[in-house]
Amino acid sequence: MYTVIKDFKDRFDGGRAYKTGDTYPRKGFSPHAGRAEALAINAVSKLNRTGGIYLELESAAEKITCPVCGKEYKSEAALASHIADKHPEPIPE
Repeated sequence: MYTVIKDFKDRFDGGRAYKTGDTYPRKGFSPHAGRAEALAINAVSKLNRTGGIYLELESAAEKITCPVCGKEYKSEAALASHIADKHPEPIPE
């Protein structure tokens, strides 16, 4: 399983929009062989036309907790996106 680190629409999944912090692939969808790996490296291919990095491999590491609301995230990128979107005001220290 992978964590989305940059929003994208998956042309192989009917144009489904994946948002930062989502799990890829979604439950019930099996991507083409090599698709997830292609989205996790910086290389243009038939399975990743832009060559952008959109996914990172989920690890067994502990989840990262939002200091404002306590919601848990799998990556720093997902937490940063959440804070920018849901808690734009400065976080009190």
